[in-house]
Amino acid sequence: MKEKDCDLTFAGDYEHVPDKVYEAIVTRYDWGEFYQRKKLYLWWKIISIGPHEGKELFMPFNVFKKITKSSKYYEAWILANKGIRPKKNDRMSPKVFKNKIFSIKTRTVVSGRKQGELAKNDCYSVVDEILEICAG
Repeated sequence: MKEKDCDLTFAGDYEHVPDKVYEAIVTRYDWGEFYQRKKLYLWWKIISIGPHEGKELFMPFNVFKKITKSSKYYEAWILANKGIRPKKNDRMSPKVFKNKIFSIKTRTVVSGRKQGELAKNDCYSVVDEILEICAG
């Protein structure tokens, strides 16, 4: 039996920027699964003028069917919803992040999925925290 080639394509590298505060907008969101945990990924585009303008980073959230007050997503969603808290059984759509400018803080990921140290060229940045809404 002849072995078939797999159609696997390298997705590309994630961006790396210095760990600091930037202004950014959410361009899209998508869902995924990592170690059988459902994840929501918000994709941010840096709009701060400078060498990192236009770079895209992501912010991952562990999500469950019911969001609790202790979750990272709950905290971020309330900030994006201008402090208005959801009522019980309200939907908490990621669309609330669209059409706003945020101040975000980045963090460099230096270890891989098995907590092994990444090579310097493989380190990448994620949005670690949403600080405030700047406009929108």
